[in-house]
Amino acid sequence: MKLKQITLLLILTLLFGANASGESRVKFGDSYMLLPEVEGLCLLGNHPNEKIAFEYFSELQFSSGNKLLQYWVNCKVQKKIKDGSSDAEHKDWVMVLGQMSSQKEKTFPKYDPEKYKKSIKAAWKDLDIHHIQEQFNSLSKNQSKKYFDNLDLHFQMSDTINLGILSETDSVHTGVIMKVEGSNKPVAVVTGVNLIKGIPMSFNFYSSYENKDTIRRLLLDSEHYSAKLINMN
Repeated sequence: MKLKQITLLLILTLLFGANASGESRVKFGDSYMLLPEVEGLCLLGNHPNEKIAFEYFSELQFSSGNKLLQYWVNCKVQKKIKDGSSDAEHKDWVMVLGQMSSQKEKTFPKYDPEKYKKSIKAAWKDLDIHHIQEQFNSLSKNQSKKYFDNLDLHFQMSDTINLGILSETDSVHTGVIMKVEGSNKPVAVVTGVNLIKGIPMSFNFYSSYENKDTIRRLLLDSEHYSAKLINMN
């Protein structure tokens, strides 16, 4: 699969998707990279209900071409997930993803990260956000049939607003606001995308949307995470 197709697939899946501290070493394909911790959040671990949550989103991401590397949630929400509570509504959460190629973990160690960013920006301009919304809702509905009785993680989005490219650092940062079924407030997501050691990857910062300051906060978090990620690798 050509790199241009890889970047388009990545954009199609950006919106879908043990307590630990410090950096983590993860493997993707034939490469390894270090992932920084997300300050103020807890990493889903080995409790049975945490595994259900992680497995649900892992399969959803896999269906849309991603490998879920890490899933960070509010620590109070993590406790509710462990307790099996059905009202564990997320307020802030983060997903770190690696983009697969034809369901395989393919890396591009010789490709220029700056050229990769340019391809992401070009592809984003042609993005059909409503088509992506429909694709995601269909995937989520199918996955929920398998997991719904175990843990309430049904996730349907509507009325999606594409904020476009918000900034460019070592990563390209984009933003979206959407309505989510079962949530009292819209959800905002700021996504950072880059190529680390040949690994096409993204990190998605989610939060309940209050006002424009929500986007500014998430963008700052995304840019800071990008800086830590680049400098530790």
